[in-house]
Formats: sequence, C-alpha cells, structure tokens
Amino acid sequence: MKPTIEINESNFENEVLKSSQPVLVEFATGWSLPSMMMDGALEEIADEFVDLLKVARVHLDRSPNLGLWYGIRCLPTILYFSRRRSADRDFWNHEQERDPFSAEASNQL
Repeated sequence: MKPTIEINESNFENEVLKSSQPVLVEFATGWSLPSMMMDGALEEIADEFVDLLKVARVHLDRSPNLGLWYGIRCLPTILYFSRRRSADRDFWNHEQERDPFSAEASNQL
C-alpha cells in the first residue's frame, strides 16, 4: 500500500507543484470528524492509483498559509494538481442536504 504524503509549507512546491505526476491533495485537520472520515478513502485511492497519482494531505492546523493561498473555506477540501496548477476543487460535505442560508430554510424558522 502506498502511503499518503504529508505536505507542509516547506515541501509543497517540490512535492506538489513540481511533481512529475498528478497530485490529489486533501486540505484538512487531523481532528475533525469529516476529515477523519476521508482517511480511509484517500488511502484506498493512493493504493489503487499507485503508478498514476500521488496522494497528499495538508494539515491546516500545522500549515495554515497553504489554506489561505488556495482559498480553502470548507474542510476537508480536495484539490487535484496537474502540471503546476489546481485543476479541480471538491468541497466534500457528508450531509449535503440543503443550504441553511437558502430562502427555503429561512421560511422554516
């Protein structure tokens, strides 16, 4: 099984931006429940795509500037980097039911 790589502000450029293969990066905290729920899935992805993809994890409580640089607002957030840029953004939310700020939600109050 290929382990995920720990990314921080000092190795981000070499491990992600200068990587010869695409990199899937999870921006998360180690202590939040949604972040912990993603751990197994990321390990499976790293194992299944061992030759095609690098899987990395940024702990934002240890490297907060990376979250600021990439506009991370929701945790966990997964970004796909290919050829030095972020190609896609996925905001994972376990309970994607409804927006609490929508007109429908405010009418129910």
